[in-house]
Formats: sequence, C-alpha cells, structure tokens
Amino acid sequence: MVDNYGSWDWNYLNGVLTKEIFSYIAAIKPPVDNGGFDIPIWKWDKHKRFTVKSAYKQRVGPLMENENALDWHQIMNYRGPPRVKMCLWLLAWNKLLPNEERYRRHMTMDSHCVVCGAMVESNLHIVRDCVAARTVWNDSVIVQSKQIQSEALNAIANRPIGEAIRESNVNRSFSWQFPLKDGVKLIRMVLAAT
Repeated sequence: MVDNYGSWDWNYLNGVLTKEIFSYIAAIKPPVDNGGFDIPIWKWDKHKRFTVKSAYKQRVGPLMENENALDWHQIMNYRGPPRVKMCLWLLAWNKLLPNEERYRRHMTMDSHCVVCGAMVESNLHIVRDCVAARTVWNDSVIVQSKQIQSEALNAIANRPIGEAIRESNVNRSFSWQFPLKDGVKLIRMVLAAT
C-alpha cells in the first residue's frame, strides 16, 4: 500500500479500491516506519494524559458549568449543624425521600403528607407547599423583610406543573423534579442567611 518512497502505492490501490474510497485515501497521510511510536492521548487534558479527574470534568463539566448550577463548595463549607448541611445536600441533588418517592418504591401505602394531609408529598411540597414549611419560611430570619420574602417565594412559587401534580393523583408514574434553577436560588438564600 505504501511504496519505497513513503507515498501511497497508487497503482496497487487503484486496482483494489473504488474511485470514491480512493479520494478519501488520498486525503490521508500514509504511515511512516520511522515516524515514532503511536501513543494514546487524552484530548480533554492540557497535558494529553488521562486522569480520573479529567474524565470526571469532561463528563460532569457541562452540567456544572450551567449558570444555574450550585457550587457544591457552598454546601460543604456551610458552618451550621451537620444535619442541615446534609439536608441541603440532599435537596440540591433532589435526593430527599418524600412519601411520593417512598410510594413509588413500594415502601409505603400512600403518598400523602402526614403533616398537612396534602395528597402528594414531593420534594417541592416539603420545602414550599406544606403548611409547616410555609410557617417556617414566614417565621425565619431569611424572609423577615418583605422584599426577600417575595424573592424567595417567587423563586419557587406557583409552577403550573406543580399544580398539575397536586391535581393529578391518579397517574402515579408522573414525576415532577424539583427545578434546579429555583432549588439553587433557595439553597443559596439559606446559606447566605446563616
């Protein structure tokens, strides 16, 4: 395939390949014996070396570069009680285990909120819609000023999809996720106030 001069052996290739493939081969530089060793490189690292860190950054990077993404350092550097830090972490990753999720996993017989009796206890219900949550928000230092209160509640308030979930208790396979953008705003406000 390569002649003695290091070029493609066009006579040999012309008899073996079609004209279409022939034009593709012509655009490729032929292999060279003294060109050195082939080595694998990792294009997502500036030093072209594979590391777990560079693979993680390449995989998760686009998600974390989202303007609404929460910097996990904000939660990890929180100086409050560890249980609050853990709750914020679970909330940020939508991993709280409300009755809605427990019902889906067949861990409970109903998805009702045991505090206020709402038909569905979702992550959003726990932090926003429950009567107990509203009372805590209204009594907290974070929302003492009316401006901050309206910003906090407007950041996570009255999503049409949330209303649809509360009204559609028949379809249990329908799952609405806590909105990342609004969850980030809520968590940032909690962290800033403490």
